[in-house]
Amino acid sequence: MSIVTIRIPVDSYQSIVKRYAKYKKELSPFCNFVEKRRLHISVAYLSNSKPSKQILNLIKKVVVLNADQFFPIKILIGNVLMFKVNKYDSEAPPIVYIKVLNTKRLARFYKIIMKEISKIIPTISDPKEVMNFHITIGFLKSRKFINLIIKTIQKFKKDKSIFINLDKIQLRLSSKERILLKSYK
Repeated sequence: MSIVTIRIPVDSYQSIVKRYAKYKKELSPFCNFVEKRRLHISVAYLSNSKPSKQILNLIKKVVVLNADQFFPIKILIGNVLMFKVNKYDSEAPPIVYIKVLNTKRLARFYKIIMKEISKIIPTISDPKEVMNFHITIGFLKSRKFINLIIKTIQKFKKDKSIFINLDKIQLRLSSKERILLKSYK
């Protein structure tokens, strides 16, 4: 699966990593965690197939051109949650993520870039719906852990949200890694 992501700025990275480390300590028995260096904000899911380099470069240009009107932007990072079902890939394990709270500005940014991207390539994400921006931190090891992880996640409900600034858009277009998904049952 190909996705559009935004790199987390260096000055905000440490605050995200602190949260990641805290969640990893508690949730490791139930989750396979993404490597710290691969943390990013998921923006849009493009397709289940890998687009050509030419298509990816065109998408990158479209997103960067449209981003100018939205950046710099201040975003709010919430606490840890879980997508029980991946609506784009039913075979994939549930995703454990840190919530990025949607704002009108983020929603407009998403709608504009998805409208432009869908002119280039068919997309999985629906340009008409609001994207659930998030930072994926891990994948459930087994469905049998769903109730345990939900219970553990409840401990973090009172975590304070933190602001991070995105001064400019630093995009990464990549194919979803399947390494963590191999052991899922």
